[in-house]
Amino acid sequence: MSSEEKFDGLFMTLVQQSQGIENFYNNLFSFMRRKTDFFTYDDKAREIVNGPLNENLRIFKEDKKREAALKAKQEQEKQKKAMEEAAKRK
Repeated sequence: MSSEEKFDGLFMTLVQQSQGIENFYNNLFSFMRRKTDFFTYDDKAREIVNGPLNENLRIFKEDKKREAALKAKQEQEKQKKAMEEAAKRK
């Protein structure tokens, strides 16, 4: 299991029980406020949330590219298979 997948089950459960991504984030920050000292140092909390924004955006864009490439490959394979089947029928 890769480090990317390590918490997939946990996060999937959290998102499902939160009934969506927006509520998941609301619950996450509520937890951080109630159970940690995350918001004690306002500047540090703001830096953590805003600081990696560019990095998070880069990761998001890379993941979207990977997803699009995978879908394109699947579509090509589907078309190739359809063409092969059509050729067999002739």
